[in-house]
Amino acid sequence: MIKDRGVVILVDEVSERWLELMKAANLNVLGVHEIVTEKPNSVDKVLSRLENPEYRALLDKFEQNGIRVEFELHALEWLLPRELFDTRPELFRIDKNGNRVRELNCCASNPDALAIISDRAHLLATKLQCSSHNYYLWMDDAYESSCCCEKCKKYNCSDQNMIIMGAVLEGLKRYDPEAKLAYLAYADSLDVPTVAPHKDMFLEFAPITRNHKTPITNPDEPNNKKYVDLLEGLLKIFDPSEAHILE
Repeated sequence: MIKDRGVVILVDEVSERWLELMKAANLNVLGVHEIVTEKPNSVDKVLSRLENPEYRALLDKFEQNGIRVEFELHALEWLLPRELFDTRPELFRIDKNGNRVRELNCCASNPDALAIISDRAHLLATKLQCSSHNYYLWMDDAYESSCCCEKCKKYNCSDQNMIIMGAVLEGLKRYDPEAKLAYLAYADSLDVPTVAPHKDMFLEFAPITRNHKTPITNPDEPNNKKYVDLLEGLLKIFDPSEAHILE
């Protein structure tokens, strides 16, 4: 039985009209999202909206009507501020050409990078003040965004995602001991990780490039079959009853 049925909309789209639509459709989860932007970054934009008492009051209306409000954000650019590259370049990834770059995610093998991410995840939780125990603080929205340094080479993109999410969850737990964190199977993370998930991580499966004109279970559609195979593998390491589908 499906426990949660929801919709993800952009932070500026939240409105009384969406409240009425969700009530009419019997949806019980609102995911607040923002498209990644340069300045301000997407997380800062969401936080600026939350500073507005009227906006907070609107979100409270959803909660009062039985609709749980959660925040689904590509957060790495906020969790590891890019300006640190100027003084701490070792925190950031080496790209496939061997260059240390400030863009996209980080070095998943650098303990200082993971410690900063953990501390910033705690700070972000205090700012979001989410009533739900479900958190969605994803990797950057990009492909070819993993680290290729000597230490990270042994990890595939999904492993690096899992390692970084472990640091995020550790920080969240300091704010909310009941926190659960989404592992987003998306973009670069389209392999089954060899790094085991924490017991309080749940799967968020996002087959965004599948062929939507045919069922995902159609064996004659190679791209869909790829996603089905991935999902079957992921459900061997994540609790199926806690899994989310994001489409």
